[in-house]
Amino acid sequence: MSQIREIVDSIIKAERKHGLFNIKYKDEYPIWPFYRMYFYFGYREFLDNTQKRIGFKKTKILNSIKRFLVLLYYSRLFTLWFPQNKRFLIFSSQRYVNKQEIYTKDLKEIIKNDYIELSLSDNFVFEKGPIYLDYLKVILKILSFLISRFTKSPQSIISFMDELNAPPKFINEFKRYKLEYALWFNIFNIILKIQKPHKVFFVSGTYLTPLVASAIFNRIEIYEIQHGVINNLHLAYQFPDLKRDGFYSDGLLLFSDYWKNKANFPIGTKLLVTGNNTYANQSECPKRKTITLLNQPNATSYLLEFLTTNINFLNNIGYKTYYKLHPSEYSDWQYKYSKLRELNEAKEIEVITNEIPLNELLEESEYIFGVSSTAIYEGLDRKCKAFIIKAPTFTYFEDLIEKGIVKLLYPNSKLTIEILKFQPKEYDNFFSPTNIANWRELLEFKKYPNIR
Repeated sequence: MSQIREIVDSIIKAERKHGLFNIKYKDEYPIWPFYRMYFYFGYREFLDNTQKRIGFKKTKILNSIKRFLVLLYYSRLFTLWFPQNKRFLIFSSQRYVNKQEIYTKDLKEIIKNDYIELSLSDNFVFEKGPIYLDYLKVILKILSFLISRFTKSPQSIISFMDELNAPPKFINEFKRYKLEYALWFNIFNIILKIQKPHKVFFVSGTYLTPLVASAIFNRIEIYEIQHGVINNLHLAYQFPDLKRDGFYSDGLLLFSDYWKNKANFPIGTKLLVTGNNTYANQSECPKRKTITLLNQPNATSYLLEFLTTNINFLNNIGYKTYYKLHPSEYSDWQYKYSKLRELNEAKEIEVITNEIPLNELLEESEYIFGVSSTAIYEGLDRKCKAFIIKAPTFTYFEDLIEKGIVKLLYPNSKLTIEILKFQPKEYDNFFSPTNIANWRELLEFKKYPNIR
């Protein structure tokens, strides 16, 4: 079982059979959604261990320790324990362009400074602005690891793992995440009771279900801001025939209407298009002779195979080749990907972290190659010709492949001029400009006017 669709279907079928959404904290808040994506990634790797992780762990650990010390400056945790008198609480991501977090930028411009912002770093790399919860995360990881050794797993989890032939490590992992959920719930509960926001907005999907549950517990509206691909293979959004009670946000704020029918969202979830100018703003500058490969941590080996197979062809046709890394890889890619480092040092390609904003890179790129990155949709809206490399998650783009909007290639496919002449079928944009009217309607506090 190596196909993503088979894996997703088997997980949904088994979790329904064994009633995993009935495992609840305080008899009201389902815990399984918090662990669902962690299990999915681990289980997929267990079934199809083709994505080798390369790296010099000792160096990575030393770098992490250095960055962790910097956290002392950025945490400012003490401010959370005193009322900040802000009407909104934002939990942002670490995707920054020109020193602004792109998913919450529009919201912040509308509400000015009337918010308190929380975040978690990527590998202890920090931006100015948010209050970082990484210290709490480390402490909670340690506590859950120690305490879980003395707890038992629910029988339904054991039966679920047995049905999927998942190794015992996943049972132990669930015990840890079950404890983490409870700890995070109580921390967020304290924060919300002190700060008393009118509304909460967050980026990160089901990884923040303890925050969602705490908001529900405190009768505070909470909304998720779309930050990436949504489809019926993504277990942060695919919840067929399930109500959102206790684990899912009041609403999902989408890039455009395109995404409304891409997954079976939990019943009762409001879908509102707020758009995003970062994605929708496009210039009229002509395309240059530029090719960009869009990396993802779980697809690197496939993209590198494709790149090394075609490096001579790319250099011979006179195109500039960029290899754009995922934000989570910026800090340690040189240790993880030795082949990529060699190609970069030999100037056969140019590896890009955040030196060039992604939107600018896509504006000038004529061709893009990737597996399942949201940036592929961005590139299509900027009239790039898109090629999908066949790796486990390429199925995210099956519909666009079938419609002739993008073209499928294999990791060992040899590029030719004829392939590059591919002409995509017509399609509508995947991103809309920021919808100020919808944002303003959402921010009027109709549901809880007397919360303060």
